[in-house]
Amino acid sequence: CWVTLYISGTDDYRRRSCQKVLYHLLEILTRSIAPILPHTAEDLWRNVPWKTSSSVFEAGWIQPEPSWSHEDPETDAAMELFRRVR
Repeated sequence: CWVTLYISGTDDYRRRSCQKVLYHLLEILTRSIAPILPHTAEDLWRNVPWKTSSSVFEAGWIQPEPSWSHEDPETDAAMELFRRVR
């Protein structure tokens, strides 16, 4: 992925795809660590190169994309339990 970022043109499909994946990873990771590492998460959130809310805590908890659904009742039940415990 890193090679694609450096050698591809700015409008290249592979480069944009890689950037989108990195964007989602950073956003999800930052929101996920916020309850555990609040100062680190805030520092990351305020220094990303795109426009965000003023605080990672104002952004809210991660909402899964509908396309990520895997239709597995066992996993869904485990994730629902995890959300309630949180």
